[in-house]
Order: sequence, then C-alpha cells, then structure tokens
Amino acid sequence: MDEKIIQEKKTFFAELVDCLKRKLGKNVMVDFREIIKANDRKIPTISIMRKEKNAVGRSYHADELYEYFRKGMPLDEIADNLIKLSENEAEIQLDRKILTDILMYYHYMREGSITIRLLNFADNQEYLKNICHIPYLDLAIAFYAVVSKEEETLATMPITNEIFNSWDVTKEQLLSDTLEAMQTTFPVHIASLHDMVEEILEEKKKDAFAKMMNPPEFSLDEIPDAENALMVTNESKINGAAVMLYPGLLKKVAEIFGTTEINILPSSIHELILVPDADTVSRKDILDMVQEVNRTCVSEDEKLSDNLYVYNAETDTVSIWDGEED
Repeated sequence: MDEKIIQEKKTFFAELVDCLKRKLGKNVMVDFREIIKANDRKIPTISIMRKEKNAVGRSYHADELYEYFRKGMPLDEIADNLIKLSENEAEIQLDRKILTDILMYYHYMREGSITIRLLNFADNQEYLKNICHIPYLDLAIAFYAVVSKEEETLATMPITNEIFNSWDVTKEQLLSDTLEAMQTTFPVHIASLHDMVEEILEEKKKDAFAKMMNPPEFSLDEIPDAENALMVTNESKINGAAVMLYPGLLKKVAEIFGTTEINILPSSIHELILVPDADTVSRKDILDMVQEVNRTCVSEDEKLSDNLYVYNAETDTVSIWDGEED
C-alpha cells in the first residue's frame, strides 16, 4: 500500500477517535485497535462502549469508514452517523452479564446454541490461539456460541478455551453434541450445482446481507462432470462447509451418485461442491480449478483450502487427495 495512503489512514483514524470522544463525553469509551480475524487478517477497528456495568461494546471496521472519508464525507458527519448507528444497535444487544452467565451452562448451550466453522488451520494460527478448536485434515473445527439467529442474520462469538474448560466436557463430546444439534438448527441444504448457484445469485440481488456468501464465480462449464455435481451448505448459507461433518451426509450422497468415492471441492467456508468420482474426471484438473478459483474468485477471509478432499464410502472417511490418480 502507498505510504501516503497509510499515513492518511492513520491520521484519519486518530482524528475520528478524538472527534467521537468529544461528542460522546466521558461516560463512553472509544478505542482504536487491530483485531485478528479469520485467516489471521488484521482488521483496524474503532470500538464504542458505554462505561455502565454490563454494557455491550460494538466494533466497526475502520477501513470502511475511511472509504467514506476518501469519497468526500466530512469526518464530523462520519462520527455522527457512527454514534447514531451504535445507539440504535445498543437497543438490541444482549446484556453482557446475561450472555456470560448462559455460556457457563453447557447443558443449555448444547441444545442448539453452539455452531462450528471450518477454517484453514495453517492460515489461522494467531486467530485460533484462544479459540476452542479441533484439528481436522488441513483444517480446524472452531466452535462458536450463537448469540442470535434470524432468517437473514447470524451473530456468533468464538468459544474461548477458558469457556470450554469450564464445561467439564471433552472436545470429542462437544463436537458430537454440536453436530447432533446443528442438523436441526442448521439443517443441510443440498441441490444441483446449477440450481444452487442460480439461487445464491438471486438472493444476492435481493439482499445485501447475502453478499457475505461467496459462491464460486466461474463458469459451470469449467467443472468436470458439472451436470452431476451437487453443492452443499446449510439453510442459512453461512459457514456451510461444516455440513461435511454431519454424520451420514456424505454416505447418503455417495448412494445418490452410485459411487464409492466423492471428490469434495472446498469452494469456500460457506459451501462445498461434490463431484462423483468417474474415469472421465481427472482429479488433477479438479485440483487445478480449486486453486485457481481460490486465487481469483474467493475473498481472503472466506478461503477454505487449496486441497482436494476425497470421501470413501467403504471406510466412511474423508482424506486429502494424495496426488495419485486411480
């Protein structure tokens, strides 16, 4: 990034924080910091939190605010809009103490208040340091508490190692309980690749929030055996790649395909593409496509893996393709 822009950003962030402090007064804390997000990306944020007991703070992406400034919005107006937004959101935020108390009760949380997200293990070393997770292939199964779940929104918070250690449960039992509940709270959504891509693109036209979803933006003709390919996710289409772990799902798909092996394309953290193994399909070609799509179409924070996975119905296991064609 150009050094001039970097300095301009730093100046903007500092001036915005000072402006917010003047406008909000001593009873509100305003802070600037970089937080670690998925794939170890450092995101500059500005947080606003009242000093009242159990108040809930809210963080905002500072880079997005800078873009408004760069396009001509006065700093004072940005501050006013941010204050108005934080006040409106404060009315619907959960009380921090209540939320913390609920998190301590595993017998309550396991009944549908926990979800998982598949992340690339190597790309999330810093992010995963204090998050309860289980290594899986080249991935990590990370656990999150569901704060709120509406038809079009999903708010979660990471389950820290501290919270997990208070539950007196093994990670294996946590994963088993979570997957059992998620089959009801986040049921699988599966359709032909053609139909699913059309559905996702139609949702993106109707709903700005659905832009969080990152369907593969490539020609379906590029996918070997695309006519028989399926896309799987969950009904919310958020963090849907985790359905790969749902007991019995891949075995059922293998039965549908009438094959013993399935090629699993990790198109993003939100969905997977399943292609039946066939003599006409080269796994090398599929792997090349996965890696090309990751480089050109998938946003940095939604990338899952550059590997190709293979499910074997006879052993009911998923493995990373070893590079050997059958």
